[in-house]
Amino acid sequence: MDRRLRLRDGREVLIRTARVEDAKGLLELIDSIARERRWLLNTEAYWGVEGQRRWIGSVLSSGGTMLVAEGPDGRLVGWADVSRSLAILVHHVGTLGMGVRRDYRGVGLGSALLEAITEEARELGVERLELVVRAGNGAAIGLYERHGWRFEGRSPRAFKLDDEYEDRIQMGLWLGPEE
Repeated sequence: MDRRLRLRDGREVLIRTARVEDAKGLLELIDSIARERRWLLNTEAYWGVEGQRRWIGSVLSSGGTMLVAEGPDGRLVGWADVSRSLAILVHHVGTLGMGVRRDYRGVGLGSALLEAITEEARELGVERLELVVRAGNGAAIGLYERHGWRFEGRSPRAFKLDDEYEDRIQMGLWLGPEE
């Protein structure tokens, strides 16, 4: 997939399929988001470039998909992935992860990545997408809801950072045949 997109602020990005060669740039992107300590489940990308290569390869080889958004300077500014289990009873399910660099938020990139990864997942035969999100991440929850995701549950005090607890929200999106 290669999709050029003009964001609401006029900048252009390229949304494309991730490659193992993106490991360093993707690691830097995820680390920058993680270090904000508000959005992701880690506070830094501690696994290194080789770990990032393995993760990209694992997602792509298990029937999942991963997209990156490349800014005009070639720097990665967003990503979305759908990972899948090889277990037979849940192979129709994909788990979504995504993030957008701070200076690219609020201009439509998150929506574009979510739409593109959902389309890719559907083409791969994924019938159900699911995710977990920190309860304090209202922007992400709102994004998912605008794209048809439904609230499926709350796990109280499931996350802990600096002796502060936060609830985990579970959300899902059905892509399969209508019931």
